[in-house]
Amino acid sequence: MRAKLVIREGLLDRLKTYSGLKTDESLAGAIGVSGATLSKLKHGAEPTAATVAGIYTAFGLTPGEVLTVSEQVKELDHAA
Repeated sequence: MRAKLVIREGLLDRLKTYSGLKTDESLAGAIGVSGATLSKLKHGAEPTAATVAGIYTAFGLTPGEVLTVSEQVKELDHAA
């Protein structure tokens, strides 16, 4: 198992709603990432330090309010 830091589930959508942003693209711009990166983050991708800093800058949240630890089971490659 490998632990990784991920953005808390639903946080990005809540930030978009509470801040009055209308689109994912506007949320992505506010935190300084591309729309594609935002989508990956919403699906559990590990954020960079710059992304966490962007969320802090845009919304005033601390890393502890943004991140949580997720454990993943490493899948074995059974290819012959």
